[in-house]
Amino acid sequence: MDFSGEKELALIARAYQGRKTALFTAPATIRVMGFVTLHRVRVVDLALRGDTRPAVNGGPHIRHRSGRVDPQHCRSFMGFTIVSLVMALFDTFRYHGYLPALGSTESALQHKDVSRKYLLREAQTLPRATGKRGFVEMLGGASERSESVTETLGRYRLVEASLPGVDSIERQVTFDYTDVEGAPRRGRADMVINGRVFVEFDGRRKERDDYVTAVRHERERERWLLDGSPVLIRVRWEELHNGEFLRKVERAIQLLGDAP
Repeated sequence: MDFSGEKELALIARAYQGRKTALFTAPATIRVMGFVTLHRVRVVDLALRGDTRPAVNGGPHIRHRSGRVDPQHCRSFMGFTIVSLVMALFDTFRYHGYLPALGSTESALQHKDVSRKYLLREAQTLPRATGKRGFVEMLGGASERSESVTETLGRYRLVEASLPGVDSIERQVTFDYTDVEGAPRRGRADMVINGRVFVEFDGRRKERDDYVTAVRHERERERWLLDGSPVLIRVRWEELHNGEFLRKVERAIQLLGDAP
């Protein structure tokens, strides 16, 4: 069953009822702030101020997290009490894993007031806790050029796999092309491997009223890429999870003769 964004936010709101002294943290905070999470929020993480340790969890959709939350990391936002962005990312890292934290970090880095330098500076104010060093390393390696969680996941899969023949990975490569009416345009490819394999990740959100125009522009860009590059790969969300993305890259490298 599809777990829509509306249901996700409704779950977060219900978790807050009767728990006014608790703070949202981890993916719940990230969603309340308007950033992207790798997965839908199905379990809401709650933290308590100071060093309070909860006696029990709050039910199947609520997890009380132990640990210290200093006042400087407490925020009020849209009627909720939440932790700071860097604290939410750190808790995502230690409670949910590297990849969910990376995806949300790169989503936050698209905001004009958030930079890698800012997050690294704020990370120095976090309390000592297991995983902090790995979290800081993750922040240092996060890309400020990823425009979607699918791109983040694609790069992660590619780097993790260490495929033979992959010598370079570029993100958001700008190129000029001409549309079907002869007008000059400028586009960006999501990823370019070895300077010759163009990758387009599907799954971007499109507004209903602009869907036809968006699809037409994508097809124009696709024709340009096919004319200007030996190989174009289109990747769907599920292909990032079932291994097909990596198989497509391997076939492209073999086709171009780049495999060792």
